[in-house]
Amino acid sequence: MDLLSQFTNANNKDGRGKELAKALLAAFSGSFISDDEAELLIHSYLEHDGASLDRYTHHAGTGSEEFRKLAEQVKSEKILVLGPAGSIEHTAKKLQKEKERMAVPHPAAAIGGRWEFYTTQAIHARRVPHTEKHDGIAHWVRVTLPEHDAPLLHPHAHDIETPIGWVKANDHMAFSNDALRKYKFHHHYPNGINGGHETPVLPAFERMELITPARYDGFRFAPVALFVAYLKKDDTLPYFYIMESGNGLGFPKVMYPSGTDLDIPRLMKSNYKGTPFTSADNFYQLKTTFKGNHPDQISIKVFTKEQLEKDPANFHLSISLQFEASTLDDVASIDNFIPPSSQVLMAFLRIEQLRHHGIPTTPVVDIHHIADAIKEKLGK
Repeated sequence: MDLLSQFTNANNKDGRGKELAKALLAAFSGSFISDDEAELLIHSYLEHDGASLDRYTHHAGTGSEEFRKLAEQVKSEKILVLGPAGSIEHTAKKLQKEKERMAVPHPAAAIGGRWEFYTTQAIHARRVPHTEKHDGIAHWVRVTLPEHDAPLLHPHAHDIETPIGWVKANDHMAFSNDALRKYKFHHHYPNGINGGHETPVLPAFERMELITPARYDGFRFAPVALFVAYLKKDDTLPYFYIMESGNGLGFPKVMYPSGTDLDIPRLMKSNYKGTPFTSADNFYQLKTTFKGNHPDQISIKVFTKEQLEKDPANFHLSISLQFEASTLDDVASIDNFIPPSSQVLMAFLRIEQLRHHGIPTTPVVDIHHIADAIKEKLGK
């Protein structure tokens, strides 16, 4: 019996939340989600997207049908009163949230600051053991990091409310210029894995911007975020960037810095386990391209050590994110807004589908990878 089937068989609300939390944590390693949060994930999904459950039933045997039954069960129990799809009550609630999103002011609005948004299409293409391909859409917002961390007694002082959710300091490995300068990054391999490794050191910079999905209704779907550095405070062309990888529940894990030559990709060890099919011992070849001041594409190729030694072109998974500048209406209006709860559940179902198709899982992350991540976070 797969994980999704296990939690659909729970006979009561508390048992179902517990089983769902267990399944989510198995899918997205290194996260924490309580039983109540897991149940809230279903509520949030239904509130925003309950009218389109049928879209998950076209892959028979992948867990989609089980999820649909679970969602219908939650709905029928009236744990969350939604009203029928398209009813006055349901529409009024969604319209009110749209109104609130669209009205969130930019923190620097008084001096002309304006929101910058992006929409990405992410394409995941797996080549081993057989071809699997899927894509997804995500919305991103751009903010400027503060110079210093928030005061110890006010850890949320620098959190930023945006029209697509909150950008929170604790959703990132570092959230100020000072913290990034002190951060100890793990090794990269400029001459291939058999050519020795180096520990990256960030060049001096005066401004850092963060382009990231946000947290909305308590949930964040952000396997990737992007820090963009500028040599001088008023520069308009990126000097270098840092790619921050995490998992489908929005937990950040590892940061991978580029060099100042943006045309050269970085080869780095993964050092974290994002899904049951990945390994902390995999290698990532990472590159972000820009058009002027805006990201254009993120490219990630995933290798095992054996694949790199045999043939550097022999990666088993590639991820490509294509950026497009977007308007407030594109990302926050009632017709275009994508709640992270839906994205989390879609990613979860994709993992269940891959399990069903026989994609091999890998062992849980070793303790030394966890220790390395803690050292990076503390700058030691």
